[in-house]
Amino acid sequence: MDRGGCKLMFTTRNLDVLEKMGSTNNFQMGVLEEEEAWNLFRKMAGDVIQTHELNSLPNDVCKECAGLPIVICTIAKALKNKSHPSDWKAALRELRAPSPTKFIGFLEKEYMKMALSYNYLRDEELKKTFLISSLMENNTSISDLFKHVVCLDILEGANLTMEDARDRLNKLVCDLKDASLLLDGFRSEQFAMHDAIRAVAITIAYVDHHVFTSKNDIEREWKDKDKLKKCTKISLHGSSTIISQLQPKDLDCPALEYFYMSSCYLKIPEEFFRVMPKLKVLNLVQLHRSSLPSSLHLLKNLQTLCLDDSTIYDVAIIEKLKKLKVLSLKHSFIKELPEEMGQLTELKLLDLSNCKQLQVIVPNVISKLLQLEEFHIKGCPIQWKVDILKELKLLSNLSSVELDVRDNKVLPKNLFSKELKRYKISIGDFWKIFGEYGELEHYGEHELLRMLEVQFNSIKSLEELHGFKNVDLLQLTEFSEDENYVENSNFDLQSNEIMPLFKENV
Repeated sequence: MDRGGCKLMFTTRNLDVLEKMGSTNNFQMGVLEEEEAWNLFRKMAGDVIQTHELNSLPNDVCKECAGLPIVICTIAKALKNKSHPSDWKAALRELRAPSPTKFIGFLEKEYMKMALSYNYLRDEELKKTFLISSLMENNTSISDLFKHVVCLDILEGANLTMEDARDRLNKLVCDLKDASLLLDGFRSEQFAMHDAIRAVAITIAYVDHHVFTSKNDIEREWKDKDKLKKCTKISLHGSSTIISQLQPKDLDCPALEYFYMSSCYLKIPEEFFRVMPKLKVLNLVQLHRSSLPSSLHLLKNLQTLCLDDSTIYDVAIIEKLKKLKVLSLKHSFIKELPEEMGQLTELKLLDLSNCKQLQVIVPNVISKLLQLEEFHIKGCPIQWKVDILKELKLLSNLSSVELDVRDNKVLPKNLFSKELKRYKISIGDFWKIFGEYGELEHYGEHELLRMLEVQFNSIKSLEELHGFKNVDLLQLTEFSEDENYVENSNFDLQSNEIMPLFKENV
């Protein structure tokens, strides 16, 4: 199946096999039979296995992969263009090598083979993406992963636009799925990872890159000051209580670049971020407090801040984070976008989706965010004014917008200064009938990148559509004064859906 220009092969088959594999040391089940393993290896390695000089080396390498699809796919693809016997002999030696001391007691022989498949990934960009993906929960969207990696010097290419960086990440995720190190999620734009693969990844991340998770022993490792001083990333999920067991002075992490913590019901001390000078990415999901810790302003190098699903009301302190490029406040409790936000002149992505109490955008804030490339503010009950909407036209770098304008009378002409690459825009009172989940975000198996919903009451409002190009899905509906009546809308009252008038690009 072709997705985004890259082919995902064996995904269903690998998922069936991997589901049989447990995350315990009893890892002998669920491997491929010898003939099936060879067929997979031959398909992944290609014609190079017919090279006369290689003799039996391809067969020997395949056998040492022990029937594990993850290892077969990665090793075979790494050797695909290697016709010299020395490359194949080196791979064979590594596959036959005993597990290094650092894995004894945790990884059995088969686990080490999976670690080797990581080593055979073609470059550091893929390896770093794989390791950061292992810190995410299953069925995380690639869009959320993007927020974690875009400011971590993972994606190669100088001065990538946000659009280019997204395309780059999509390709890397495809490659990792192709190598069976990632799996498909429930939806096409999500990914997952088998428990056994995650265990290997987290171990590699800890040993080679000083990444701390809840798997680390609290007494032996978290309270070892020398180890924490080398720590580059911290990732804590769910009900982890590690932070509450540490004193603020224990978190002396001068090398820390990435901090993630979900379900933040724990009290975070005001001085919590005092000794994290290199922190670039901070993600505090479900942070439950009215304001942010005062030490946040000390994070002078912070480039990504995510506070999704948080009860934060006061975000004014964020103005001090002058290097911030990504700010996500999805599903948060903020009531207005304050004047202070205009200080974030380096901001490239602002996500305020589904902030149910956000009603006010202060004038002259949006217009100051001149570097903004992505603006997501769909699902918010904002009382838009014409002058505020006109500020969008001043953002010459804007390429991706998600927006609701419930009063089409305030819609100015030529809303944007250039053609958008991605958009999901609703004009009119769609929310009254369909609510938060009424929009059709997916058509078939593909995520819709350009979607326009319009409630029109006159020809004049339709004339405003000329600025939108290459629409993937256009939904047009006319409402009468009677909210229960819908005319000429393709609206099916039985299924409670608006059906698209156009299935092809228009």
